[in-house]
Amino acid sequence: MKKVRSRNGFTLAELIMAVALLVLFSTFIVKMFVQADKITKKAQDLDQVVAFSSDLADQWRAGQEVKTMPILAGADQNLESGSRVTVPVNRDFQPCAPDQARYMVVMALTELTPVGGTASAGRLWQIQIEVSYADAVDQPPIYKLKAGRYKTDTEEQP
Repeated sequence: MKKVRSRNGFTLAELIMAVALLVLFSTFIVKMFVQADKITKKAQDLDQVVAFSSDLADQWRAGQEVKTMPILAGADQNLESGSRVTVPVNRDFQPCAPDQARYMVVMALTELTPVGGTASAGRLWQIQIEVSYADAVDQPPIYKLKAGRYKTDTEEQP
């Protein structure tokens, strides 16, 4: 009697191909997870920076003078019209030493010139807040915010 061989199993070549495809797809999936993790961290940083910058701008627009802002308490110079102040801050956005900084916050205060009688001279001010990574100061900032405010008659400068 002749024995008929049925094909119930996989050949060695099929198993090798299956393992090779599994390895190939696994490397793509691992790369995608690594990229997703990097993007998530950048998004978290951006979210924190936006919240911090908006809080600073809101404090200033609400009438707080720049010299009384807590972030400028340890600054080397005062923020005056036309000047720029750089403050190193840590992960919690508290002022710290430059070597311990996670971010650099650059603030500039500008007196805007009125256009065609829209406001009296010296009454409109603008603050610009830029936040960048401390180890990448030469790179473009992570976030940049500008906010305007009218000076009241009792204020010397906002």
